Amino acid sequence: MKVKIKLLFPGSILPEYMKGGDSAMDLFACLNRHEAIRSGERRIIPCGVAIELPVGYCLFIIPRSGLAVKHGITVHNSPGMVDANYRGEIRVILHNSMRETFQVFPGARIAQAIIMPVPTIEWDVVDEIAPNERETVYV
Repeated sequence: MKVKIKLLFPGSILPEYMKGGDSAMDLFACLNRHEAIRSGERRIIPCGVAIELPVGYCLFIIPRSGLAVKHGITVHNSPGMVDANYRGEIRVILHNSMRETFQVFPGARIAQAIIMPVPTIEWDVVDEIAPNERETVYV
């Protein structure tokens, strides 16, 4: 599948599958200088790319497990979702849950992105739905 992508700045890095068989691509920080994220803070980190997703697809932004385990850095609104009709810069909201300040440097791998099909549905309003044993779900 080909997806159109625009590099917005000199130094922008294409999202990349780091190993064969990866499901998600790494997203890279597009910064001029280091960006500090203090304990408990959130920062919006730009990736320097804009994409044109086909209708019927979305891009999910998810945390990198290594950053979460080693540094307490996660995607604040995980999973972040980019709709097919969005054409702006991809930016990631990172959150620092550790006590130490975390430094995001230019070109750092900050999150992962996965493109998924998303069906468009129509609601069918009915008087009854088929019962089953699971009646209570907590989300």
